Amino acid sequence: MKVTYSWIIYSCIIYGTGIQCDRKLEKRHTGTTCLGDTEDHFKCSNGQYIEWPVVCDGHKHCSDGSDETNELCAIYEFGTNMTMDCGRVNQNIISKNLSFALAPWSVKVQESNEKSEIKYICMGTIIAPNIVISDGSMFWNRVIKSNRLMLTNGVRFRISKYSDNSNTNLIDVSAVYLPIGFNHTRAINADLKIVNIIVFVLANKFSFDNGFIPICIDWFGKYDLRKKAQMTFIVANEELYPSAIQGSFPYTDNSLCTLLQKNLTNTGVIIDKICIKLENVTDLRIIEGLPGSGLGILHSASNFLNGILISLVRSDKLINYMVFTDVQYYVPWFRGIFNKHVTVNSCILPTVEGVIYSYEGSDEVLPHGTLIDRHLNVIENCDVGYHKAYPISFRVCMGKGKWYSSSYKLCYKMCPPLISDSLDFKCSHNCKYANCSDLSIPDTIATPSCKQSYYAPYGQEDTLLELVCQSNGIWNNRLYRCIPYCGKINNNINNGMISDGETASEWNGTMERWSLSI
Repeated sequence: MKVTYSWIIYSCIIYGTGIQCDRKLEKRHTGTTCLGDTEDHFKCSNGQYIEWPVVCDGHKHCSDGSDETNELCAIYEFGTNMTMDCGRVNQNIISKNLSFALAPWSVKVQESNEKSEIKYICMGTIIAPNIVISDGSMFWNRVIKSNRLMLTNGVRFRISKYSDNSNTNLIDVSAVYLPIGFNHTRAINADLKIVNIIVFVLANKFSFDNGFIPICIDWFGKYDLRKKAQMTFIVANEELYPSAIQGSFPYTDNSLCTLLQKNLTNTGVIIDKICIKLENVTDLRIIEGLPGSGLGILHSASNFLNGILISLVRSDKLINYMVFTDVQYYVPWFRGIFNKHVTVNSCILPTVEGVIYSYEGSDEVLPHGTLIDRHLNVIENCDVGYHKAYPISFRVCMGKGKWYSSSYKLCYKMCPPLISDSLDFKCSHNCKYANCSDLSIPDTIATPSCKQSYYAPYGQEDTLLELVCQSNGIWNNRLYRCIPYCGKINNNINNGMISDGETASEWNGTMERWSLSI
């Protein structure tokens, strides 16, 4: 089978400990090769196969463009069409520069054995309903094969809420990924920790109704987050589980890490690290024991993941340093895992005017932008003020962002009621009576006429006006206002109001004396 494949050549810096590349795109090449139908590749609509990380990267790699469709890539949108409501926190201000904030993307990574004994390993950060990122250095003593962790019999990783100490709401991990190029043997033999990041794929998804919210990822490098001063990182606090401390910090790059390099022997190469200075923080217990926690940067009221906590470097003075893995170098790798385990198996509920969604048998409204699993059925109804064209409507997620919908257009905006002090209306729809005082559905026809004691304005007396309700909820013509008869002389009346051959005004009258005898 012929396929199109692409690769990206990065600018790289070679160290004695390995190779580290930046994310700048230098070259893209396209060719054809033969490839079997494997789960490690994305299948284009025309039968071609491409690598997972290049799907929805902003460039068409499938010759038919099926890897960059709006439906498939809607999950990466942020802003007006934001999905999954990522990175939102509830803040509690504690000082001018710092605040505590709930961090609903923080979870605990734990390990259980054949005896169901549970051991805490590290923290993790949610980036998708079934994907968690953490510190890879905590897992080097596990057996690794083809950049996947292989667990011994009876041992499994499990994820839970940071605040859940009952271990009753655990989610099993189905797959664990390390970056391509990780050399486990070299790392162990040299006692050198090369890779400080790991990705967990869960067997089941988090329910965002239960307080879980993913942190945002700047998938396309659009927001220049490195120059943002407001950052959020997780701390341990007995009263505010799960909590984060939020504060302003100066522009951060890896130059500070370079100065600290002699103290960072356990963190591998320096180029993919972020080091943050903590001044006058005397109680470091709030940070210790939390490797894998996410460093967020605030942008447009949402937190974007910028780093994963590796370690804390102590100083003799009241200056200490937190060391993070800079996630910007791993975004293409994240995208590949995200595409494989989320994008192709889900759909985003589209924003359609007037349409509201719910699961069958539920009254709960699903917001536009909700992530829906493949093969799930969603019921469609119309909001107040909209006409439902079909009695029953539904849509089914087919995967890759594609929907099967039972109706083309379900909800039509209704026209406002016709109410006037000077006009009467007769309405009909498909030749049947319709109440003009209610909202009118499209194609309703309304015929106005002046009420008694009113007359049509000049130029409208002999013109029959007809209004039609359009599909946009607007009547196709403007109404006129009838004029009351008061003050107008009527020459056609014959009610005895003629005096000496002259026409009397209708508002004139006579007064007579009546005598009433009993």
